[in-house]
Amino acid sequence: MNTSNEDAIIRKSVAAAIEIIAQNTPLKEAPVKSTYVVKPEHHRHIDTIGKVTGQTKQDLYSSAVDYYLKHQLFLDDIPLEQVKALAAL
Repeated sequence: MNTSNEDAIIRKSVAAAIEIIAQNTPLKEAPVKSTYVVKPEHHRHIDTIGKVTGQTKQDLYSSAVDYYLKHQLFLDDIPLEQVKALAAL
């Protein structure tokens, strides 16, 4: 199996595992408050975008998290070589 196919299989397997775990975790009854630490240069952009769009910072943060999860961008942060090493044990 070539590396790109192997990497794709690992990413799909990790995404499926995360989805299964998330689906079997109880939902909170109400929205949960989170605090985000934002780089100063990003904070200025967030303030400006909020003023232009009329969205609150919370709206923007929620949209960013939704986008990150919907597009499974977390898979880019998973160390594939470490997963491969663990699978070889």
